[in-house]
Amino acid sequence: MTVGELLAELRNAKPDFVPFQPYVCGMPTADVPTGHDDPMLRAAIHVYFGDQNGAHDQLQPLEAMPEASYLHGIIHRREGDFWNANYWFRQARSIARQIGIDPEDLTERVQASPDPDNLLADDLLAEWKSLVDLRLRQLG
Repeated sequence: MTVGELLAELRNAKPDFVPFQPYVCGMPTADVPTGHDDPMLRAAIHVYFGDQNGAHDQLQPLEAMPEASYLHGIIHRREGDFWNANYWFRQARSIARQIGIDPEDLTERVQASPDPDNLLADDLLAEWKSLVDLRLRQLG
């Protein structure tokens, strides 16, 4: 599976949902399509749809994985908990290097933009895609 295939699947599941605006939280866990075996991928899907609680539930048993720490940082950034987001990103520096993104810089941009523009939303989605692409490659 590729990131593009996953995104097409997610768009078909919830075609009216616009993901990845900062602070978009709250899609109920029951509404999130999670037909994937990998808990990290399921957590990423919950994050995509703004279901922070569902993502947290998936990530808790994965705390030793740097990919999970990175995703945990994304959750806290979306909640506006910037210090905590950066804590988790520091736990996942190896992942940030692998995907070529500075998550703390993105966090700073979100914090400085109470009304985010499309470029920032695109960069946040690109970050999510890069993390998911890495995980899909790891899974083979």
